[in-house]
Amino acid sequence: MALPVKQTNNKFRVGAGTVGAGASQQLTTVPFETTKRVYVKCITGTIYVGSSIDVAATNGYPLVAAGDNAVEIAIDDPSKVWVIGAAGGQTYKWLAC
Repeated sequence: MALPVKQTNNKFRVGAGTVGAGASQQLTTVPFETTKRVYVKCITGTIYVGSSIDVAATNGYPLVAAGDNAVEIAIDDPSKVWVIGAAGGQTYKWLAC
């Protein structure tokens, strides 16, 4: 379940969530325009990142909780980014700027 968006200042926003393998979810359901990028980092387990509700292990970009692994996505709105977990209880954080 995605957590609410928290605005930290006028230049960027951050969020976090927990996702399982049963259903994909948006990083945030609150659309807002960014100026440059969205960064996604897996905190526990493995998540897959994609551009639609159809993201899955077979077509998503895998992120594993290890070190500083993160993905940088050039996109104008973090609500256009979807994630799904490899198993239940996978956590992630994101930053949009």
